[in-house]
Amino acid sequence: MSKRETLMNDLKVEIEELHHLYPALNYEDLFLVWFLRAYVTDDVDMAAKAVTNGPNDKGVDGVLIDDSSFSIFVVQSKYRNTISGKNEKRSEVMGFAHLGHILTRKDDDLFKSLLYGANGTVVDKLTEARKRLLKRDYRLWLYYVTLGKCSSNLKREAEPTVRDIRGKVFLEIIDGYRLLLLMRDYLDGVAPPIPSLDLLMESSHGISLNGILQRYDSLSKIESWVFPNERRFYCKVV
Repeated sequence: MSKRETLMNDLKVEIEELHHLYPALNYEDLFLVWFLRAYVTDDVDMAAKAVTNGPNDKGVDGVLIDDSSFSIFVVQSKYRNTISGKNEKRSEVMGFAHLGHILTRKDDDLFKSLLYGANGTVVDKLTEARKRLLKRDYRLWLYYVTLGKCSSNLKREAEPTVRDIRGKVFLEIIDGYRLLLLMRDYLDGVAPPIPSLDLLMESSHGISLNGILQRYDSLSKIESWVFPNERRFYCKVV
């Protein structure tokens, strides 16, 4: 059995398990829930509540507002029957990328034109998301997720379109090949990412501590730093 066939089988198993938890959601919705669970959050209920897919969804299949990380995640997902089979349309990918400009500009007319005719769930979620983006300086993560195929040229064209938006908007196009890697990590327990981590630092014999950010162990000759980057924390050990 090929890797692609194995992925589809594994994915179908995951979706069937989610179907038992959320029988009202169709397979395309459950694919989105699985992606959010594998790539964004370890809270499956939060992932399920993010679903907006349906009639007049304006190309927005999911909106997850994560106040703990000051982030908005907007997803368009394409559940295909085969891996890397169908090419995604340029118009859909570029239209989705353009959402970054609409949601972060202080242009109410432009935003209203996006919401015109949209279903109530999309209107409510995008309105709440935009408030946080404009008033509370949240970050916006746009994920175009497909089991199909997206050409390298299209990725290179779409991804830079959001780079000039105040450094707060990020676009990722995740196609069938990337999903192969994500599924492998998910099954190996690498995904989803750890949402937070408490680090306890203390002084003892042979160890000097500089506040809470720098630590040096004179016995092992290991020096480490914990430093903030925006609202996330990173650790470096040398």
